[in-house]
Amino acid sequence: MKTAPTLDKTAVGEFFGKISAKYNMDVLDVYLNEYDFKGIFFVNGLKMMLSGFRLIGEGQIVDKMMEKFGEKFAADNPNGGPNKLNREMSAEALYLVSYATMMLQTSLHNPNAVKSRMTIIDFTKQLKGVNGGKSLDDEFL
Repeated sequence: MKTAPTLDKTAVGEFFGKISAKYNMDVLDVYLNEYDFKGIFFVNGLKMMLSGFRLIGEGQIVDKMMEKFGEKFAADNPNGGPNKLNREMSAEALYLVSYATMMLQTSLHNPNAVKSRMTIIDFTKQLKGVNGGKSLDDEFL
């Protein structure tokens, strides 16, 4: 799926969006295994994964996708990535930061969210206590 240029990115996102179907989640696992996140920065890995399909905006779907990404990214970097943050982050922490990053992106770029734009202070408050209370700085960006 990753290398098939004729696949419609929206259709792929809709397929992955059927989170209640075990088959679809199994295919997502296979799809993510086509990526090699070893030694890359967190945000670059997230961008890489999301470049292959259009993420459907429903919260449950985004949640499941970010959970799967966190698991894969952590598995590819068991002894750490290229920076301090990657070395200190569990799969669960990566999932939470991924989800928060998607919420930030939506807040900044969704025209319907003009009155409730997330600030950097809001973003950091949202991540307070993530990763066992260890500091999350901007090194992962």
